[in-house]
Amino acid sequence: MKIKPFKLERYYTLHEHTAKYSLCNSDCEAMTIADLLALEKGVKKAITHYTGCLDLIPNHWQL
Repeated sequence: MKIKPFKLERYYTLHEHTAKYSLCNSDCEAMTIADLLALEKGVKKAITHYTGCLDLIPNHWQL
């Protein structure tokens, strides 16, 4: 049986590392929870507001 190449995968193979912006990945880079939370301004204030403390944030997260 001969299967035609999957065009989207061929495109990714050729261009995924050379494109200036990647807007349609079929996967994503791994991100820690700390990195994700660090993107949000005021996250410390929000966590304190909703939980009453910052004990849920490990010190090494540096938010």
